[in-house]
Amino acid sequence: MLMKKALFALASFLCLSLSGSQLTPRGNVTVLTLAEKAQTNYTIIYAENAKSAALELRAYLKILSNGVVFPLASEKVPVKTPFISVGQTKFARDAGIGGTLPERTATEIKVIGENIYLYANKDPFHAVMNFLEGDLGCRFYTDKISYFPVKNELKIAIASRCESAAFEERLILTDYDLVRHDGWTRHNKVLKWEHFRHPGTWFAHTYSRVLPAQNFSRHPERFAVVQGKPSSTMICPTHPENIQDFKIAIRKAMKQYPGKRYFSVSENDGGYPYCQCLRCKEIISNHGDAPIAPHLYLVNEVAKSVADRAPKQLVDFLVYTFPFRKLPVNLEMEPNVNLWFCCTGNRIIPEIKKYGREEELHSWRRRVKHMTVWDYSLVPDNYFQVEPNLYAKSQNLKFYKKYDIEGVMIQEPFGCRAGDQQRLRAWVFSKLLWNPELDVDELAREYCEGVYGVAASERYAYYELVEKAGRAGKTIEDFYGIKQFVKEAGRLFETARSKLLNQSAALRELEMDYLPILVTEINMIFDDYPANKKNFPMERYQYLLSEIKRISGQYQMTKYNECTSMFGFISEREMLQQLSANNGIFEVHAVNGRLYDYPVVNDPLAVGGKVTRQFCNGSWNVQWLLPVNLFEPGCKYQLAAEMRSGKKSNLRDVCVGGIYNKTKKQMFFLDKVDGCLLSDSEYRFVKLGKPFLPERGNELYVFFNAPPTSDIGELYVNRIRLIPVMEKTNDSRYTP
Repeated sequence: MLMKKALFALASFLCLSLSGSQLTPRGNVTVLTLAEKAQTNYTIIYAENAKSAALELRAYLKILSNGVVFPLASEKVPVKTPFISVGQTKFARDAGIGGTLPERTATEIKVIGENIYLYANKDPFHAVMNFLEGDLGCRFYTDKISYFPVKNELKIAIASRCESAAFEERLILTDYDLVRHDGWTRHNKVLKWEHFRHPGTWFAHTYSRVLPAQNFSRHPERFAVVQGKPSSTMICPTHPENIQDFKIAIRKAMKQYPGKRYFSVSENDGGYPYCQCLRCKEIISNHGDAPIAPHLYLVNEVAKSVADRAPKQLVDFLVYTFPFRKLPVNLEMEPNVNLWFCCTGNRIIPEIKKYGREEELHSWRRRVKHMTVWDYSLVPDNYFQVEPNLYAKSQNLKFYKKYDIEGVMIQEPFGCRAGDQQRLRAWVFSKLLWNPELDVDELAREYCEGVYGVAASERYAYYELVEKAGRAGKTIEDFYGIKQFVKEAGRLFETARSKLLNQSAALRELEMDYLPILVTEINMIFDDYPANKKNFPMERYQYLLSEIKRISGQYQMTKYNECTSMFGFISEREMLQQLSANNGIFEVHAVNGRLYDYPVVNDPLAVGGKVTRQFCNGSWNVQWLLPVNLFEPGCKYQLAAEMRSGKKSNLRDVCVGGIYNKTKKQMFFLDKVDGCLLSDSEYRFVKLGKPFLPERGNELYVFFNAPPTSDIGELYVNRIRLIPVMEKTNDSRYTP
């Protein structure tokens, strides 16, 4: 299987000069000939736990030497020199290799006589990959494009050196094609996506793991007190039953997942108000009015209960939302606690240049024995927004190394193919996570030369176009203006595309990189409506739509953002074309709206066969951002939704629907739905509220939820309509 993968990568050969590479190692150089005239004198010997790494080395040496098979032997078998020692063999130990390496992940590559030692203190693959990449010149750019400098005479310069990883845990949360790919992650020495060494169920925002919102009606006393009354949005972290349940749950999880390191005790996502019960208020007051103090009381209690699992397993908490960032006074953390520090806010400015951020991080670092970082790079609402932050992120990694951060997770657009220069950034980040001192621009240049070949100059020029704004600390819009930027970027991509028409692997990468520019341009035209209505560029708009459909479909680029599918985005952009044909009616399937917690299910009763399902927990998991700019000025609209219930009900107020004004942060309107209007066996359109006049210039979205007191089981939503109203509407709530 390994050889098949290697040969597949070989098929994607591209020309590259590595003489000036950032990855060329420094050290005392010895020139050795590993193979010539279709044979080798070298034997690969391996330690007991390094056989897989040795097999991989042999497979790539066969490629590099144009077919020479290197003999392979265990360290327990007598071998002749010269040899390549892989792992912590007795030969390496006898030669004193690895004795000076630090405790953190490190490798030593050394030549003694003609023998080569590839030693790693943690994972033998690290030493093999450093040898393949640094000394032999291999590159593993993407899951489909690699580079191997094949030579009939495999004569190489080997630099004896020690290398230490800047961070123990290194993860780029990005395209699953890369971060879930065994080969790509191993070759680039980063973690495979397995929740950053957490169990998936104990990754982050875990309050609901112990006490789900569905329990609110039965145990309101265990939930947070907000404005004087219990709220289902958060639990009380100091309630004795919650503390006890967390202790039991975390111990059980640690036993269930002995190979996982971190187990998160963390607040719900969304920035909900923290608990203000008398117990929590007293703790907050005693620790410098820091809202996170009661939560840390919970974390410490749980940590003390599982101290026997340390140091291999740690309790983990987040410093994330704004109220929880304030450091409490006189509150020490248990030694088996890991702080996962989230770097939020402006992504274009390096963390060290943000006011107060260095003091904040340094203060928290002094408080805990273990600390990791969650660095956000993506724009959550638009994965395709061009965000010039690669330079800033490279500076961040130097900053984190300064404060001895143990692990870093960089969150890019993830779980899908999306984002500006997504795969270039992933490869560059993989190098910087090992060594932040590398030159980010030269790494990007090498990637462009290795992946795009004859179109490298145009592709690197686009990289420079983006990062020029980033180095100035400005957004693309502020630095160039969107119109000027898409014009220049489009010219570069069209020229590059014309050069790669017969190179399918490189063209695939280029067109995926081009999609953010096409999305940016169509958004510019869409957002300018109706100001551009008189001279609307329909031909260009239709071309952009067709290209976005083609590229996203051909390369399976399925998500516009974390909560909206690409199909949903395209459907909304098509609305502008369809206004006259639909008599001004706007219709969207709920599954193409903005969705949280993956509420899509199959339902043969529904038009289209897929619907959203919400449980009775009060969550706003199904939303639709209204295209306010497309509404006819002065026209009122009636909101209607096609819904059904999981169970029949005759109760009043079994669910609600409404519109929220995000700009003003207030409810636009809210309407309660009686159970008699819903069926459990068919979908019915139900009018919500009265005809309303949209507020132009405001961000409005439709939402639905079923409260914990509802007895309908689940709420299913299919189509959502906005109907222009020219005259008084029928008072009936049920629309067949």
